[in-house]
Amino acid sequence: MINKELREQIEDDIVILDNLDECIIGVDNRTGVLIYDRELIVKSLLKDMNYDEAEEYVEYNVYCLYAGDTTPIILRRLESDY
Repeated sequence: MINKELREQIEDDIVILDNLDECIIGVDNRTGVLIYDRELIVKSLLKDMNYDEAEEYVEYNVYCLYAGDTTPIILRRLESDY
């Protein structure tokens, strides 16, 4: 369940991914859509499936989701050499 503070920051029509509240890392200032961390989504899915299944689920069910202007942003962290 999204906490009260976050609920107050988002509009009623914003898309919220089911059972992935712990993967929300922010709200986009410009659009107001939620920002989810891809790595946290995969880790969350590992409770119910193996790593390859979780990766495949994210690819086909999260990345491909489009619900108009309220579609969440999925952040993929860049790898760095530092």
